[in-house]
Amino acid sequence: MLRFFYCTRNIAGLILVISPLAGFLYIDFNFTLSMIFLCSLAAGIPLGSACYNFLNFKLWTSLACIAACLGAFLLHTDLSETGIGASAAFGMAFLGLYAGGLAAVVPANLLVSWFRASKTILTGTVFSVSILLGIPWAALMERYTYPMLLISLALMLTGTLFFLQQPPMFLSAPVLCEDIRFKAGRRSMVIKLFVFIMAVSFAGGLPIFNPEEPYPFDFFISPTGLFILGLAAGPFIAGLLSEFKGVYSGCIFIIFLAELSVFSFRDGQMVFQLYIHAFSRVMFLSSMRVVIPITIYYTYGPGGYNSCLGKVYSAFPLGLALAGAISGYASVFAGTHTISSQTASIFLMLLLIACFFTIFSTWKHRFILLK
Repeated sequence: MLRFFYCTRNIAGLILVISPLAGFLYIDFNFTLSMIFLCSLAAGIPLGSACYNFLNFKLWTSLACIAACLGAFLLHTDLSETGIGASAAFGMAFLGLYAGGLAAVVPANLLVSWFRASKTILTGTVFSVSILLGIPWAALMERYTYPMLLISLALMLTGTLFFLQQPPMFLSAPVLCEDIRFKAGRRSMVIKLFVFIMAVSFAGGLPIFNPEEPYPFDFFISPTGLFILGLAAGPFIAGLLSEFKGVYSGCIFIIFLAELSVFSFRDGQMVFQLYIHAFSRVMFLSSMRVVIPITIYYTYGPGGYNSCLGKVYSAFPLGLALAGAISGYASVFAGTHTISSQTASIFLMLLLIACFFTIFSTWKHRFILLK
């Protein structure tokens, strides 16, 4: 019974915290707010990593929950009353800045660093369940905005009470065999993995920022059936694949999803290609939330995990932001979407091939002898 209590309290706490965050973002908003969120998320991840190391854990997570709910309040108030203005921009920046810690750094440490086995499946399950719960939460937010914000804050603060920063001895992950070159080669390995994540995020993100799609687009995806299936299935499948086939296979999986998204979006595509594109792009986004922290852990080992997490994880929103910036530039100044051209598709495929060799080199020279 004691073991079950310790095993489930972090899982329950994370679902209580992440589900309302997901619900906050299931809304339609414009390109500018998407870019604000991505840039603030990129800053929030290293900030969250630093707070995890140096501040009281429960105090920091509680304050982050309050700040995220304040951001959601500003965002939803401005959207509901005056369209999109300064309050919405500040709200989105707040939401991104503190979501970086709550939805990226905290799960990565409380799940990946805690458990000896099944850490990838647990991480995937937590994100899949949170995504599914965020959908009805968003519907309730749209109808009962202010009461649901108060309920969200109460549930998120309750979730932080469940958190345990350090696992008990019988749950803690084993000390992995670290290579003696760890300190000397850490910088080059950080750069390699950062480049891989940013490049694959850029390649997989460029088809997402597409103003010419025949179905409505927003970065955080309207909760239709196909999008829900892709978003919810992505983390669980990525976790399952990484658990049983290895972390390297998980990295190949996200490269495959990015390639599928690029291939399925071309000029004159058929209806089934649009379905494949819609499914693969959201599965790519949600799968990255599992593959990135697991890859960092098994590349650098537990000793350098959290410090490297803040540096490397931010490459994900940065890659998406770069894709959005290029897409927006092409749409405004060239009058077309870059990914719809054959030349752009070929470039992205070559970039994804380069990503394969980058992660192969990184994994081959990883600092721990496991998987």
